Parts: sequence; C-alpha cells; structure tokens
Amino acid sequence: MRKVIFTTAVWGKEYTFHFVNFTLPSLMAPGNIPAMAALAPVEFHIYSPRADSDRIERSPAYRRLCEVAIPKFIVIDDDSIRQAAGDQNLSYKIMVQTHHHLIAHAWEQDAAICSVYPDTILADGSFRTVARLAQAGKRSIHSAGISLNMHSFVPALIRAEIAAGRDQDLLAGRLDLAPRDTIRLAMGHIHDHSAAHILGQDGFTQWPSQMYWPLDGHGLLLRSWHPTPYFVHPRRDGSNFTFGIDGDFVRLAVDYEDCAVVEDSDDFLMLEPMPFKRRRNDKPCVNHAKPFDIANWAINNADDFHRRFVHSPIWLHDGAVPDAVRARAWTESQEFLAQVFSTITAIEQFSADVGTGFKDLLGAPLA
Repeated sequence: MRKVIFTTAVWGKEYTFHFVNFTLPSLMAPGNIPAMAALAPVEFHIYSPRADSDRIERSPAYRRLCEVAIPKFIVIDDDSIRQAAGDQNLSYKIMVQTHHHLIAHAWEQDAAICSVYPDTILADGSFRTVARLAQAGKRSIHSAGISLNMHSFVPALIRAEIAAGRDQDLLAGRLDLAPRDTIRLAMGHIHDHSAAHILGQDGFTQWPSQMYWPLDGHGLLLRSWHPTPYFVHPRRDGSNFTFGIDGDFVRLAVDYEDCAVVEDSDDFLMLEPMPFKRRRNDKPCVNHAKPFDIANWAINNADDFHRRFVHSPIWLHDGAVPDAVRARAWTESQEFLAQVFSTITAIEQFSADVGTGFKDLLGAPLA
C-alpha cells in the first residue's frame, strides 16, 4: 500500500456547510485522519462543483487538513448537479460515477480507499482502529451507524460543545468527539429512517439492510447485511462494480477473509445527521418485522458474500448497558437471525424445486 485516499462527493450549500463544519472537523480529530497519516501518506479527493470547492477551501477545517494530507479537488459538472437536485436516484448515480473514477485511480496507484459521506460525523479514534486493523493485514474494514434528525441533533451537539468549553475548537475546524458521550447525546435524536429499522415496533422498513435491537436507552445492537466499508485496499481490480462502494465492489476487490467488521462503538462510531425526510426505499410496512419478510429481502439484495456480515453484532452504546439488557438483545437477535436463515434456506430450496417464477413473485414489494 503506497498511500491512503480519503474521498467524498459533496455539492449544494446544505451539504457543503455540514461537511466543512462537522464532517471534516471530526475527521481532523487526532484519532482519525492524523492517525491514518502515521500509517501511510494521505490524500483527500473531494468531488465537488467549483463553487462548493471554493467554500471548502476557505474553511478552517480545510486548512488543518492541508497540514497532514494532500487535498485534491475533482470538479463535478454543474449541469449534472442541477439535474440531480431533488432526484435521489440521479444523485446516487453521480456518487457511483465518482467511486468508479476513484477506484480505477486507486488500483493503478496501489492505494487504499477511505470513503466518507459529506453529512456524517465520526468519533475520535475511529480511524486509529482502522489503521490498527490495516496494519494487521485486513484489506476491507467495515462498520455501521445510525441516522439522526439533523435539525435537533446538530443544535444539541453545538450546545454540548459550548458547555464543555470547546466552542473555539469548533470554530477553528476541530471536533473531537468521545464515542460514549456522543452516543448518549444521539439517542434522543434518532431519525425516523433509523427508527424504522428497530424490531418489535410497527412501521418497520421495507429495506431492512440493517436491523436494530434497543438497549433500553443506552444504545442499539445493529445487524447489517451491508456494513459500510470505510477502508478498502483492493486485492483485485474491482472497478467494474455496479452498485456502489458498499455494494458489489468489496466482493470483487477482496476476499471475505480480508474483511473485518468493527463491532464496538468505542472503537469506531459514525453518525449521520440528515434532514427530516425519508430516503428512497423507506416506505414502512404496517406490521412488525417478520423473519419471512427479512428473508425475502435478503434473497434479492444480499448475496452469499454479504450475508456473512450480518452475523457480526455492532454495539452502539454509552458504556452503561446493564448486562441483562445486553444479554437479552444478543439472544433476541441470534434467535431472529436463525429464523431468517432457516427461511432463506427453505425459500431457496423451494424455488429451486419449482423454478424461478416463485422467486420472482417473492421479489415483489412487501405488502
């Protein structure tokens, strides 16, 4: 590995504002990009329209970035951005195009990729954990987080930083977040996008890429079919992927034995403040989650490679989870997954016996 390339794609005033005031300052915490810079030379590739790249260059966090990494702007065509306004599918396609460009470059340079979204916040120490696992030989390092209501969480975060006497740090482009304190703050601001993934309640999502078990206000236990790869050092050229860097790219670029899932928020914590609106695929069901529904989704959206990830529990916690609560969540998640996988086996066996028509029927949207 000759270098590490961080990357993001950002456009529009709202996302650019969040990136320069929260995402990039959190990445500049000592245990994030500076920790990765101790592993290998770091570049940061920012895909952005010219007007937004100018705003980024003027920010205090960007000036701090220049002290430890080499930034590079790749201009996104303004016409594409105008067409993508309000169109989530087109925005996703633009994101995938930037990933294709980056991955082809990274493969040529024997570089590792750290892809972050412009509306996320990372706790201090997250990429120190990534660096440690990379040094141990892991080539694809994953975790998962939750979405928060931006309009309530961000003001609460600012108030907490002021109360702790860190307001000047925030203005100077620095945001050093302790994982447990951040989880404690975040639990009061869970976005309905994440709330729709909590089992045991009405309105469960039709897109169960993640499933959550509550820890009595102290956090969540996550099970994810597609945990986000925050670091990938490709073993093979995976640039012919179709579904994004957290889709089929990892399967093409590395072996499963190359992968590690960070299971404790003390070691890696990502949060995503987002506006109070649902994403695509998030129309809720009217009933509780059922193993059949999850199995149906997994058959159509998670191949054998990604199905293994869901067995890794990811604990988001504030350090005060009672042992009985942790044990209950663990047991419930294990029992539920056992039912899901037995249902997957039954459906796939039946489908193989009667032909593909039955599986196509199952692929219809859930009622």
